[in-house]
Amino acid sequence: VKRTLGKGFETFLKQVAADATELNILNWVAETYRGMGESFGAHIRNVPQDSLEAAKSYYGQAADTYQKILDMGAKTPGFLSGPMQTQLSLQLAKTKRSMGDYVKAMDMFEVILKKQPSMLPVQIEAARTYQDWGSFKDSHENYLRAILGARPDKAKNNKNTIWGWGEIARVTAPTSSGGQYKDQFHEARYNLALCRYNYAVSHKDAAKKKENFQRAKSDVAIIAGFYPDLGGDKWKAQYDALLKKV
Repeated sequence: VKRTLGKGFETFLKQVAADATELNILNWVAETYRGMGESFGAHIRNVPQDSLEAAKSYYGQAADTYQKILDMGAKTPGFLSGPMQTQLSLQLAKTKRSMGDYVKAMDMFEVILKKQPSMLPVQIEAARTYQDWGSFKDSHENYLRAILGARPDKAKNNKNTIWGWGEIARVTAPTSSGGQYKDQFHEARYNLALCRYNYAVSHKDAAKKKENFQRAKSDVAIIAGFYPDLGGDKWKAQYDALLKKV
């Protein structure tokens, strides 16, 4: 039923997008396509086989529409404000991630963060992308990139453009006891430990496996020492579940 309804709405969206030149309309089309893709799953690898074609199509058309807007912005001065261009680039990068195109997604995150390295929401999405990428066969080193960061910038003494969970946690730590970035701090610390665990699971070498399991355990223990409430009920439950797995 969802696919049948989607087909009819897809036809309508194509007609709207074909003639539209207004930013708000094109952005609505892109967001709607993206939402339709997400209704089948946040990533195409988690979409049932009978729905895969539809999900790929919706994500693909969302990406095409975001790119169309960005291209119009490049050709027409004043069409896009700086913040809007950044937001559209972020949405396109997230859509590419949902499509499984991790290389393109990371390239786009890098472009944004070279200009605005302290954009925390983008840094978080970039770390999530490396973490997600690490779960694929022969891609496990991306768990380390998710933790340690990546993409050194020669213009900035080879400092990593992508911070990774470790640096995100360090930057947000001053407000981790109840301030503005408490939730982001615990997201970073939890995912850092989770990446250690997943990296350990992926290792074939027994010594490396044991070493990274111990590091994951230590990561949680350190947080428990400094923050006995483990960030509140939401994060405490996740830290506890991870520690049991370790």
